[in-house]
Amino acid sequence: MAHDYCVVLNDHDIVLGRMRKKDLRGFDETPVEYVMEPGPTTVRASEPARGLLERMTTKKVPAVIVTTNKGRLLGTVTQDALERLLASRP
Repeated sequence: MAHDYCVVLNDHDIVLGRMRKKDLRGFDETPVEYVMEPGPTTVRASEPARGLLERMTTKKVPAVIVTTNKGRLLGTVTQDALERLLASRP
């Protein structure tokens, strides 16, 4: 699944922000820090899948950023992936 954003990291893979595709305005020298959304919502890998899926569905959020408790990027998870995971369990 393609996302409409990219995650902005520092040199230690700590999430600093999110930059949405809609905020890109051509090719210029504008620093990312001026167009990114600082401090995006993240979840931990230990988050229970069912509860996370329910919140994502209610808020109509197709994907969330997953980090460690110190903010290091682990990846993203989508509603579709959570639905497949939960459907595969008895």
